Amino acid sequence: AALYESLAGTDPEVTHNFGGTGKNTKIGVGGTYGIIADAYREAAAKVGIKPREMQSVTWEAVRGMFPENIKSQIKRNRQNEKARLRNKAVRSELKTRTKRALSAAEQGAENSAEVTREAVKRIDMAASKGVIHKNTAARRKSRLMKRTAAAQNA
Repeated sequence: AALYESLAGTDPEVTHNFGGTGKNTKIGVGGTYGIIADAYREAAAKVGIKPREMQSVTWEAVRGMFPENIKSQIKRNRQNEKARLRNKAVRSELKTRTKRALSAAEQGAENSAEVTREAVKRIDMAASKGVIHKNTAARRKSRLMKRTAAAQNA
């Protein structure tokens, strides 16, 4: 599945092999996207995993096919992997803190305000460190406050 390349419906490869794919007016998708999506679904079904997991597996395999041979690229990959793991942990903590704040508000716990404040603090820290965009942080805080207020009033 990783060897499939997304092509437009007018590309020579598509018109030669498939007679053109046109555009699906119902869902607005054109080109070979549908063919690629079907290939991922079939490959994932054979292996017994979800299609989105299959896509990440195939990209890992593609990365392994082209190992880096430049010293600076090796270092950059090492740094990127560290940052990815760090960011993953921060995002996970954000989800946990948000869920705790919502459940505390729904249960009417006395420390609800404190838990919510801590969740907002973590969202702000993630934005300041560049893990999430500042607009994303603002949106998440807004939604959190709205949902906690609704839960407390209910």
